[in-house]
Amino acid sequence: MEGGFGLLLFSVIIITAIAYGLMTSQNRKHGRQRVCADCATVANPKRKPRGSMGVEIILWLLFIIPGLIYSIWRQSTYRATCPECGSDNLVPLNTPRGRKLAAEFQEHDRANDLETAAPSRRERAQAAARLNRR
Repeated sequence: MEGGFGLLLFSVIIITAIAYGLMTSQNRKHGRQRVCADCATVANPKRKPRGSMGVEIILWLLFIIPGLIYSIWRQSTYRATCPECGSDNLVPLNTPRGRKLAAEFQEHDRANDLETAAPSRRERAQAAARLNRR
């Protein structure tokens, strides 16, 4: 009886490993750079599975077959998320909307850089001269 359960458990582990390998090889397209429409980060997205690790562990501990089904579902439903803010509102850079978002965010960053840039030597000298005239 114990040999049959061990064989069943071993078979489930092997099937899960094969399914995991197949699912992760199909999700390699997430590696392209994308722009986050929420925080303007341009980077390679992180892959985050849907569902809950806690539910997966409980299903594996209590029931082998539902745990296997849930694990396969989680491994097959990865989503691309922003590495900075965690949002899944990402746009590929090679699309018209992605290029537009990246250009808008770059213009906004340049404007902010100009506002917060440290004054040049000439600007400091002019400010000192104005203060001396008073």
